[in-house]
Amino acid sequence: MGKRKPDPHDSVYQSKDEIEAVCDRKWHQPDKGKVKYTDVVSWVKNKIHSDFDCLENYHLIVGTDSQKRSTNVRFVTIVALYKEGKGGMYFYTSHLLPKELFGKTKNDKSRIYQEVDYSIEVANELSQELCDLIVPTVHVDVSPKYKKEYSSDISDNVISIIRSYGYEPCIKPFSFAASSIANKHSKG
Repeated sequence: MGKRKPDPHDSVYQSKDEIEAVCDRKWHQPDKGKVKYTDVVSWVKNKIHSDFDCLENYHLIVGTDSQKRSTNVRFVTIVALYKEGKGGMYFYTSHLLPKELFGKTKNDKSRIYQEVDYSIEVANELSQELCDLIVPTVHVDVSPKYKKEYSSDISDNVISIIRSYGYEPCIKPFSFAASSIANKHSKG
């Protein structure tokens, strides 16, 4: 397998300490390309305010997934606004970190915890920007405990972490923002 070139959307960091603040990262909208974080927030605010009477039908969702590459791990965080029965729109940001930061064993779960950290960081920023008008749900790519799959043994812990920040967690098979959308872009 050849070495993949970094996606032009990716920011490349050598340590976790170098990662930019949420508002300074490169963000992308699939059909428009590069956007600023302020554009993401403005779009969400405009959608919500234009349909304020139906606010209960909207779901603001944050989710992150990652994929190991030859020398790096690619993290992709999604912000999606979904309206029941109407569909939705999403934005994403991505970056690379050296693979050696995440343990050498196949069973190392530190990447999953890092995914949760990135999602909570973005959810916190959005909650602040939106003045808690709509509280994000955090989607995480872990399986329920009863499934006895790779991530099942940490699902209860991950759920507790997300709830401790005041967000409702969503795990497989319902965590489409992390399990499907972010997953698709993390493999790109």
